[in-house]
Amino acid sequence: KVYDYARSNDWEWFVTFTFSRDKVNRYDYDECIKKLSKWLNNLRRSSPALSYLVVPEQHKDGAYHFHGLFSGIDEKQIVWTGRYVVKRLKGLRSRFVRTSDKIYKIGSYKLGWMTATLVKDKEKVTSYITKYITKDMLNGLYGRKR
Repeated sequence: KVYDYARSNDWEWFVTFTFSRDKVNRYDYDECIKKLSKWLNNLRRSSPALSYLVVPEQHKDGAYHFHGLFSGIDEKQIVWTGRYVVKRLKGLRSRFVRTSDKIYKIGSYKLGWMTATLVKDKEKVTSYITKYITKDMLNGLYGRKR
C-alpha cells in the first residue's frame, strides 16, 4: 500500500528527519512519532495543501529516523541551507563529488536535523522509502501508529 500510495501521487520533496538526543528520546518510537506529528500539524497551518508520506527507519543501534515524500508546502517554509548534495562516484567508493542539487530545510524543524531535496525521479524515491517497510519493522510496531 505504501508503494502504491507513493507511486500514485506527485511529490515535490524528499525529506529526512533525525532527532537530537538532547530533545527527543530517539530510541522511543512513540515519542518520536508524537514529536514529529506535532511538527507536521504545525506545518499544516502554514501549508493547508500539505500532503506527505513518512516512513520510519531504525538504525542498528535502535535509534529511529524518518524519510518522507512531501508536496503542497508553502514556499515561505522552504529555506536553502547553503549546502549541496554530495554523491559517491559510481565504482569508486572513496571518490565523492558535489552536485548542483541544493539541500533545503522546511519550516522550523528544531527536533534534530532535516534535509529536503527536490524529487527528480519519483520511481527512485519511492523505491528508497519503501525498502524500509519490512515485515520485521512492522512486527515491532504492531498496534502502534505507523
